[in-house]
Amino acid sequence: MKTLTISIAAYNVEDYLGDTLESFCIPEVMDDIEVLVVDDGSKDNTHQIAEKYQEKYPNTFRCIPKENGGHGSTVNKGIELASGKYFKVVDGDDWVQKTDFVQLVEYLRTAETDLVLTDFSRVYTDGSKKKELYFSEFEVGKVYPVLDMPEIESIAMHSIAVRSQLLKNNGVRLSEKCFYVDIEYVVYILNHAESAVYMPYDVYMYRYGTPNQSVNVKNMIKNIGMRIKVSSGLAEYVTIYKKSAEFNPKRYELMKKKVVRMISGTCLVYLAYDDTKIAKKELKAYEETIKSISKELFDESGNEKKVRIMRFMNHVLFPIENKMYHLLKM
Repeated sequence: MKTLTISIAAYNVEDYLGDTLESFCIPEVMDDIEVLVVDDGSKDNTHQIAEKYQEKYPNTFRCIPKENGGHGSTVNKGIELASGKYFKVVDGDDWVQKTDFVQLVEYLRTAETDLVLTDFSRVYTDGSKKKELYFSEFEVGKVYPVLDMPEIESIAMHSIAVRSQLLKNNGVRLSEKCFYVDIEYVVYILNHAESAVYMPYDVYMYRYGTPNQSVNVKNMIKNIGMRIKVSSGLAEYVTIYKKSAEFNPKRYELMKKKVVRMISGTCLVYLAYDDTKIAKKELKAYEETIKSISKELFDESGNEKKVRIMRFMNHVLFPIENKMYHLLKM
């Protein structure tokens, strides 16, 4: 059995994929890893690049062609095919830092926890880098029950290596033909994981600020329907969990925090709209949807300062806030 399966979500990433795959070409660990390059129906040379690595390193790389189904479908395919002890997702335009990746793989060889959490860095288009430190309250190398982990601001998909069998045994499956499913991934994992450990390896290099990213503001407006779908679905998911026989208040709080954060973020996207009338109408409709699913989640999403102000004024000042947003972006 391989120590780690890397599932690469690859769609039209010919400009980046070579660098991504090259970052895994490390002699010390190549026998320990399998890299599944899931080509999501790319129209460029993504498939050809992946095939070259498969031909050169057949014991490490596999090129998996499939019809286009979105980011979630590539993760689902990766989980299905994974044979490694642990599983990690890497986007086709990102990469790993070799020294820290070697340390991670060496640690995973003997690890037993459901989750191994590591750091990641945002790498901006100008080459600057910002390390994200979500786990400063964790004691390095200490195994925590997931329900007793130190309080953290958030957990990102980029930070997680998860036991493959946890994903397979619990039928973890993400929405397809949809962006923002990384939030689903984290929430579903938090619902099933029992143990976690933090190791201070800066493994994942997250390319940030490119125009095609789903986190680009223009793309968030364009894809607002997907944010609504994912956040509403997750609101229903945690609400159903709360009513289930398996309900545990600590686990619920872990998942809820992630969902509330996404609901607040979705509300704030509307501030970036050019047409304030459409934005205000759609925002109120979205908030009514969330409120109908869970008044608790709706209320807690208002803890975000800008959202709280909008709701306190019953969205009367929305056009002014919208104008301020655009002035600040100029």
